[in-house]
Amino acid sequence: MKLKVKPTAGAPRHGDVCAVVAWNSASELYSAGDDKQILRFDVNGDARGKVCDLDAYVVDMAWHPGGAKSSGSGGETRVAGGGGGVGGGGPGDAHSFALGCSDGVVKMMTRGGMVERAFEAHRGAVTSVCWNDDGTALLTTGEDGAAKVWSRNGALRVALEQRDAAIYCASWSRDGDAVAFGCGKELLVKPLNPGAKTLRWKAHDGVVLSCDWCALTRVIVSGGEDCRYKTWDEHGLLLFQSSRLDHVVASVRWNPAGDAFAVGSFDSITLCDATGFTSGKTPVDAGTVLKLAWSPDGASVAGAGGNGAVVFGSVAERRIESCGFAATLIAPDVVRVTDVEGGGAVGGAVGGAEAQRGDLDLSFRGDRVVKMAAGHGYLLVASSAGAVSVRQRGRMNAPRTIDVRDVATLLIPGKTCFLCVTSGGSCAVYSYEGRKTSDLRAAGLRPEVRSIHWSPYDRVGVVN
Repeated sequence: MKLKVKPTAGAPRHGDVCAVVAWNSASELYSAGDDKQILRFDVNGDARGKVCDLDAYVVDMAWHPGGAKSSGSGGETRVAGGGGGVGGGGPGDAHSFALGCSDGVVKMMTRGGMVERAFEAHRGAVTSVCWNDDGTALLTTGEDGAAKVWSRNGALRVALEQRDAAIYCASWSRDGDAVAFGCGKELLVKPLNPGAKTLRWKAHDGVVLSCDWCALTRVIVSGGEDCRYKTWDEHGLLLFQSSRLDHVVASVRWNPAGDAFAVGSFDSITLCDATGFTSGKTPVDAGTVLKLAWSPDGASVAGAGGNGAVVFGSVAERRIESCGFAATLIAPDVVRVTDVEGGGAVGGAVGGAEAQRGDLDLSFRGDRVVKMAAGHGYLLVASSAGAVSVRQRGRMNAPRTIDVRDVATLLIPGKTCFLCVTSGGSCAVYSYEGRKTSDLRAAGLRPEVRSIHWSPYDRVGVVN
């Protein structure tokens, strides 16, 4: 797995430091810089103009949680799937975001750049803003050493913590019942329950600059001035420690699937798997990467550069192997299927060198590939258009495309059918012919399903 970065030379950028980048659920990227401007980019990294001018310097930005329905695209054989519901509630528009400013003010902004409300949150700069999972509470931290929780209307709910030093980063737990934040050399996990004990431990030999709490695995990743990144369980047990990098680790961020995270440093972004081991280090012409943000489908990561650049990278060279064939993502919208055993697993590879190698390139016509799975002789490929392409061993050039309406976040092949979980909350079983056979519903089941296991008796076990 590697990161293919779009060149920043000649691309639109901020006139001063780019302080933060953030994706909304419609796959638009907003960036804010010390030139007091907010810029907008599409999912491919192409500029879509200036959103607004600001009257203060921005330090952090967080979109209010919300969904955006994916629109289908033409091509191949499409089968209408329909969506069920997991946890209830349908997707809505990405409509507002919170800004943390250097003057201690938090601003609630509309998508078009209008200030809905503003309130003074901290003495000194607001260093981080972060919504909980359901968007009912906003966590802010500041240079004044305070961590506070606010309602969506800007009313103070609770002053969580007051420290003697600045808090530079914070992140919610998956259930929204605790927060993790870095202060000085320490990481702290603070439950919202006033009677619960606060966990604290020395995390780095320098100031903790960034942290992120994975909603799926409950693993915390942190980065600091000691030029290292580390992973921890929620009780403070060290799981992984990197070797010393050349520069400070300014930003870390888990991808939506929880199976990888990105690390931002000076002129570089490093991809790591969930255990912490490096998948690939990519040089970028951006100065220090101050913030990182993953697109909702997890196919791209953006970075805020200290030289004003907005960095876009696409995840490539993901590879899966099953039943005599391998599928490799060689471009954002192209999957190469290779016959690894020479037994005709691909089929349909025609003409010249491709036929001799047993390779077949599958193009998804501009729709980014966001998920791949293989098993029981089938290849499943989910695209950003809200579709799942089903291809059978030996007949890879005869696909059947199923419209699942939202971006697939998890695909599990079974013997006669497969299960698909989407970002919109659908959890359904489909036959390989494209017929939806059932919706999975259970009390308390949420879209952030980590893994699913088939039993020999057509039962399903879900890890949420």
